[in-house]
Amino acid sequence: MELDEKQLLIGLYLAYFGRPLRYYEEVIYFHLKGDQIISEAFSTFISNLSEFHHTYSASKPIEHQINDLYNNLFCRDVDNDGLMYWSNTLKSSSKGIESLANNLIYDTYQLTILNNNQAIIDYRTLLNKIEVCNCLIDIIRNNNKYNSLYNPISYEPWISGYFIDEIKSFIRKVDSKYQLSINALDNFIQNSFYKIHNQFLSPAIIINNISLDIPILGSESRNIKRSIINSVTGGALSKKKGLMTVKALSNLNLVINKGERVALIGHNGSGKSCLLRLISGIYKPSSGSIDIEVEVYPMIQKSFLTSDELTGVDAAKAFYLMSSNRKKDYQEYLDDIIEFSGLGSYIYLPIKTYSDGMSARLLFSILTSCKHDFLVIDEGFGTGDTDFYEKAEKRMKSFIEETGTLILASHSEELLTKFCDRGIVLSKGSLVFDGPLSHSLSFYHHDLNDLV
Repeated sequence: MELDEKQLLIGLYLAYFGRPLRYYEEVIYFHLKGDQIISEAFSTFISNLSEFHHTYSASKPIEHQINDLYNNLFCRDVDNDGLMYWSNTLKSSSKGIESLANNLIYDTYQLTILNNNQAIIDYRTLLNKIEVCNCLIDIIRNNNKYNSLYNPISYEPWISGYFIDEIKSFIRKVDSKYQLSINALDNFIQNSFYKIHNQFLSPAIIINNISLDIPILGSESRNIKRSIINSVTGGALSKKKGLMTVKALSNLNLVINKGERVALIGHNGSGKSCLLRLISGIYKPSSGSIDIEVEVYPMIQKSFLTSDELTGVDAAKAFYLMSSNRKKDYQEYLDDIIEFSGLGSYIYLPIKTYSDGMSARLLFSILTSCKHDFLVIDEGFGTGDTDFYEKAEKRMKSFIEETGTLILASHSEELLTKFCDRGIVLSKGSLVFDGPLSHSLSFYHHDLNDLV
């Protein structure tokens, strides 16, 4: 049986990295489709990955690289004839090791047609490995906790992490005689997960049955209140003890673990901003409990939480002392604020003399000046002038990538896909879906309207 496109892609990834490709659909449809055949496109794709450069560095002899491919594909070392043949092929060709796996798979299949005994064993081994990879990734993708652990500790430089290494070790032992058992795979994943659960997935935030009621104060009519509140929160209006309230959040149960990167998804008024403010300590729950085990750093405020009589220097200094609790390196920090914001000597003037764009640039420069373990970001957080946008976008990307845990509310799927791997969908103040980001986005587009 010749491999179909999906099997070939899984096999190619397996050959080079010894593990399942996490999101093969996305790679096929967004990276590898086009005029090129899949094997050629894949060679280009992996040659840019830090994992590939880590595994197949120039300092590693080509013979060792070929042997790694054989073990990943066929569960055996390369024989002398095969080693000599493929070494000479690579040395006489302009193509590198990234093109070899496809040739190995194709030639092995052709030899099975000729009833070559070793090729038949090798190809059966490859099919078994592909089947195991496919099942493992289905188990991982459909469990948010497993999914969040199937990430490297670091991309630059590449550091794989325990969970990935355990899966690679398991797959490397799959041979031609392996009998697939979904229960055995599931048990293996569970056992591997629980070995590292306490170390890598300790809770950062635990929300138990939280509700948030926002009172409506003033003498406006109910119709005016309803039009305003529904445009902001989408929650249900009620009257308690003569006071009108809107139910912004309702019976939320949620755990955010350290190291997770979570997208908040939902229509305007779904409760995203209220949840961010709750997590940030700006709002207190009306009922239920929230346990916060980390220091949350919110980027949801669009204006300075200080008097506009202060100068830009005063605002920068106050933030620095509050964040670092020390004076060391302050001048270097201030120089960076002045240079990045582009305010120049205006930094010494009162904030009330600034334009809106200048204020936004100063605020952005200050808030992205230090690293933080837990970020809470609202997409509505502005960066100011159009000319400042490109520079700010690069700084924001670096700022987010360096944080440990992230909660990001945004309508931009490009932004969410770039930084998050878990998605939480809110509707009218309730949590309606929680899972891997691709599943959450699919639910948001195709299934959410059925709940409205």
